[in-house]
Amino acid sequence: RLNFQLGQQGPTIGGRVGVVEGKAGAGVDLKLGKNLKVSADAYDPNDFRIKLRSELKIAPDTYIVGESLSINKSAQRSTYIGLRRTF
Repeated sequence: RLNFQLGQQGPTIGGRVGVVEGKAGAGVDLKLGKNLKVSADAYDPNDFRIKLRSELKIAPDTYIVGESLSINKSAQRSTYIGLRRTF
């Protein structure tokens, strides 16, 4: 599934539009302090879905990530937790 979004990030809040999970969508990002970011995406106008994601920085270039897909559709909801390392 393709994700391609363009947007602008301010010091605390940012916005994006583009393709989310292969469908048209938009998202917002909220920085809560120096190490925590929370994001929400709304996508698929024909079968509306919401995705939530959080990232907690635990070391330089290392994050704990949590993501819930289709939170507005209980039968299709899925949640993932993982570790992300950037380089």
